[in-house]
Amino acid sequence: MSYSLSRLSKTFRFGSPGSYTDFDLTGHQTMYSNAKPWRDQLTDALNIKIQGTGIELNPTESTVDFLTNADYNTDFLYCNVQLNHDKDLLASIYPHLHFFQVENNIPNFLLEYRWQVNLGEKVTSWTKLKCNTLAIAYSGTTKNNIAYSLPIAVPPGTTLSDIIQFKIYRDTTNDSLVFTGLDTYSVAASVLAFDVHFQIDSLGSTDEYVK
Repeated sequence: MSYSLSRLSKTFRFGSPGSYTDFDLTGHQTMYSNAKPWRDQLTDALNIKIQGTGIELNPTESTVDFLTNADYNTDFLYCNVQLNHDKDLLASIYPHLHFFQVENNIPNFLLEYRWQVNLGEKVTSWTKLKCNTLAIAYSGTTKNNIAYSLPIAVPPGTTLSDIIQFKIYRDTTNDSLVFTGLDTYSVAASVLAFDVHFQIDSLGSTDEYVK
């Protein structure tokens, strides 16, 4: 433990010089560098909204199934994700899909997102992001696997409780032109959940609306 005057108020510091946790005189905790853990902002597939005829709920499997004839910009899932107060306001977020993989291919999962900053101007355009990198190599039968995208960097002015709006497509014909080719996954793509990973730097905010 070390005693620090590095902030406006006195703090107690625990950890190494590069990765540490500070407690100020109110008892509030803030973490730095490798002391910052990760957390999930969760969305169950059955709570995600559906648009289009090429998607259906599968109550037996508790999934949302993208059918093989789903067309980009016609059939999609959508959800809003509000970021928790414990998020590091400078850290990127990492979206990913959980789905049942049944063959050694991966669907052309496509994300579109727009980040709505609190007290910022409304963002009306969508940014495309392919989500077809596997977390685990397929090894036969039916496996619960993860498809993830590149990270999404925070926009200027990010504050507490920003909301990121997502649309999730299966772009079978690569109309978006973000994939290397057509979707070769031959069956319905059964999605279980969509969520984002991000790093946290505190247990919450210092005040209800202030970090």
